[in-house]
Amino acid sequence: MTTDLELLFSELSKENVADFADFVCGLLKIKTPKIKWESSSQENIGGQTQYEYVNGKFIVNRIILFEDYLPYSSRDMRIRFIETIIHECRHCWQADIYSADLIKDNTLTSDTEVDARAFSYLFLFYFFGVETYVDDDEIRECVEKRMYEINTDFINSAKKYLGTEKFSSIINGL
Repeated sequence: MTTDLELLFSELSKENVADFADFVCGLLKIKTPKIKWESSSQENIGGQTQYEYVNGKFIVNRIILFEDYLPYSSRDMRIRFIETIIHECRHCWQADIYSADLIKDNTLTSDTEVDARAFSYLFLFYFFGVETYVDDDEIRECVEKRMYEINTDFINSAKKYLGTEKFSSIINGL
């Protein structure tokens, strides 16, 4: 299903972003974390996932998104912001899967960062027909390898939503 992102994301708001995060977390079969909006003077758009370390396990506290970037005027900025939401939701999923040491390593080529990028790129491609490109050869190679590894599982999870009323209502809300 290919959809026009310019129509989908022309009016990003805090409420429909929360609905979208809920949809992504439903696909990942995890509880949707709280979304906290903060002001940021950072020049990059993005977010972060906050964890607590309890009894030897990471527990997700919340996803922080930077409200300074709402609303986005360009198509590329909207795509990047939606990618950030998907990416941070994948980090929430990872908290149940990976060890504490891997979660702490958030370098661009770490397993968790590569996995979150790969998942968000597959999501953008299958749900919106958007191909995302990484300039750095080393990172691109890692992400493409991970996309290949998780592709079948992703398709099996996503196909029950593609073209459904639930997906359409979430997307129309964006």
